[in-house]
Amino acid sequence: MGAYVLNKKQESDTRSKVFAELMSQREQAETVMRKDMFGQIMTGVLKPEKSSPDLAVLNMELLAYNFHESLNLKPLFAYVRRHLPDSEKHWQTRLDQAAADVVRNQLLVLEEVGMKFDRTIDLNTLTDSGPVATGLNLPAWLAFAGGKLWTGVNGQYGWAQLASVGLDGTVTVFSNTNYYAPDFGTSASDPNTLYVTEDGLSPGAIFRLDVSSGSPVVSAANTFTDQSNIEQVAVSPDGTRVIPASGAPYYFEELSPSTLKPDGIVYPAQPYPSAVAV
Repeated sequence: MGAYVLNKKQESDTRSKVFAELMSQREQAETVMRKDMFGQIMTGVLKPEKSSPDLAVLNMELLAYNFHESLNLKPLFAYVRRHLPDSEKHWQTRLDQAAADVVRNQLLVLEEVGMKFDRTIDLNTLTDSGPVATGLNLPAWLAFAGGKLWTGVNGQYGWAQLASVGLDGTVTVFSNTNYYAPDFGTSASDPNTLYVTEDGLSPGAIFRLDVSSGSPVVSAANTFTDQSNIEQVAVSPDGTRVIPASGAPYYFEELSPSTLKPDGIVYPAQPYPSAVAV
C-alpha cells in the first residue's frame, strides 16, 4: 500500500513538473513573439515618412489592440495623426476609431468591477480641495472601509503598519499591526470589513479585519494559502467571494470570506496572473 501511494505521488509530481515546464516554455515563446512584434510595429510607427498612411494607421491599430494595457498610447496617436495627410480624412477617421475602441475596452474592464453608472463632470469648475491628510510616511495601496480610508505606511523595508484616515483628516497609525506590502480588498455589502493580503510572499497570506470600531481587529486569517506571490485581491459586490491574483498557481482560486480557505471554485487564467476583478 505504501509503495502504491508513493508511486502515485511521484506520478503526480512528474505531471506537475512537466506541466510547469510546458507552461514556462509557452510563456517564453509568447514573450519573444510579442517582443518581436512590438519592435517591428514601433519601427514602422516612428518612421512615418517611410510608410504609407494605410501602413501607419495599421501599425497603430496593432498597437492599440495588442498593447494598450501596458502602454500609454496617447503620444503615439498624436504623433501619427500629425503625419497623416490632411487631404485624406478617412485615415484620421480610422485612427480615431482605434483610439475610441481602446477607451471603450478600458471602460468595459472598469464596469466589471462594480455597478455601472454615468456622471457628467464639469472640468472647468473642478477645484482641488487640498490634501486629505499629511504626514503619512510611504503610503501604499488605498481602500475605504468602516467610514475611513486605509493604507499601509512606514513600509520602506516591505513590512508596513496600517493607518486610517478619517473624513475629517485625522490620521491614526496602528503600530501594533505588521503586514508585508499590504494590499486591500473591500465589498460594498460588508462596509466594515477590510481584507488585507501580503503581496509578494510565498506562500501568500490573507487576513479579514473588522474595522467597525475604528481599530483593525483580525476576524479570520490564512497565513499559508495555496497562492504564491499574491499581487491583488478582489471581493465580490455581495461579499460572498474573495479571489486573490497570484503568480502561482496559474488560475484564480476562490476563497470563503468566513474562513479564507479555498471553497473549491477555480477560475482559469493565463500564467502569472497579476490582477483580478469581480
